Amino acid sequence: MELKDIIPNLNREVEYKGGKYIMQESIVWKDQRGNVNYSAILLDPNGNSQYRVSIKDIRRIENV
Repeated sequence: MELKDIIPNLNREVEYKGGKYIMQESIVWKDQRGNVNYSAILLDPNGNSQYRVSIKDIRRIENV
């Protein structure tokens, strides 16, 4: 996923490692070396678990 795709896909279904999740929020953070990183919180379809993953590992699902 690219940065431009984050806001339009909040609270929508996205794909991560072959599964479908709801992208609940996005996080911008800087590590100790000064590198800026982007991650997202994904909810499983049942809403029981949350996963914090890099946005580069998320794929948006095309709306049909």
